[in-house]
Amino acid sequence: GYILTNAHVIDEADEVKILLADGKTEYDAKIVGTDPKTDLAVLKIEAKNLPSIEFGDSEALEVGDIVLAFGNPFGLGQTVTMGIVSATGRA
Repeated sequence: GYILTNAHVIDEADEVKILLADGKTEYDAKIVGTDPKTDLAVLKIEAKNLPSIEFGDSEALEVGDIVLAFGNPFGLGQTVTMGIVSATGRA
């Protein structure tokens, strides 16, 4: 399975492990690639039947759309943040 994460999360890591939502299943991950400029990294684990989420099209994003951010900030556990797009095209 492929996992998308932030590049800063794995920056300078000697090893990367993925812990699934059950809190028990752990995998060693291989870093496939990173892009510090966009703060994205792709990891790969040897697993099957993993849950997935479909990416949205940022070009179709409109003011008022509901958006979600998934993560594990500061090791707090699985978190989800929800928001509403207030503007697009900001510099």
